[in-house]
Amino acid sequence: MSIFETLLTGISTSLVATFIFILLSWYTKNIVLPWYSDKVYRGVRVDGKWVLTSIGGNEFPDTINANLELNQKGDLVKGLFSHHMKGKDEITSYTIKGEIRNSTINITAWPISKYQLDSASFLMKIYSDQGLRLTGTLSYVSSTDNLVKAEKVEAKMVRS
Repeated sequence: MSIFETLLTGISTSLVATFIFILLSWYTKNIVLPWYSDKVYRGVRVDGKWVLTSIGGNEFPDTINANLELNQKGDLVKGLFSHHMKGKDEITSYTIKGEIRNSTINITAWPISKYQLDSASFLMKIYSDQGLRLTGTLSYVSSTDNLVKAEKVEAKMVRS
């Protein structure tokens, strides 16, 4: 074997080993660890669809339907937040990501559409009286006056 062949063999096997290591690392981080943390998680489960209602103020009127669809892996939560005006076809949707700690859920929402600038943040306490419910605050930037506003909201699970 010549020096060139030896060098080429060493480089190619090193690249293959690096690729295998990166693939195993990704698989462990994104598949194995979330699966394991979901299996050993002993806290409350919030998977499912939730309907939001306002419990204070008039910034969140009854003419708006707002929903959370949550998927949970251990103490991490992902999903979709959407709202629309009753009688209109336009639905505004947001990707959400958050986590649960000590019966408190903290969620950040980003718009799915490239043509929206608004985002929102939820900080809610989880209660189990009369079925699961989330009570807390929705903070957002108002599209009318560009100010950060907060609204007290409650979410009730409609299906799991």
